Amino acid sequence: MNLAHAADIALASASPPGGAGGGPMGMLVQLAPMIAIFAIFYFLMIRPQQRQKADRQRMLEALKKGDRVITSSGLHGTVTGLN
Repeated sequence: MNLAHAADIALASASPPGGAGGGPMGMLVQLAPMIAIFAIFYFLMIRPQQRQKADRQRMLEALKKGDRVITSSGLHGTVTGLN
């Protein structure tokens, strides 16, 4: 069997566009993996980032003069004023 013959067999066995598997259910089956990937991306990347941002905002709102802090780079300090 040569390559051209194998390609002819593969193309002949493929379903025609709009044939079997068409319609709303066929489209849903095709979109399901993309929807699942987006959901996984949302719960693994976007949601934790939003939660981290909210936690950071609450921490900054709770700061007051005289609080002792450590920066992310490791510097120790005391809050002398807030803007």
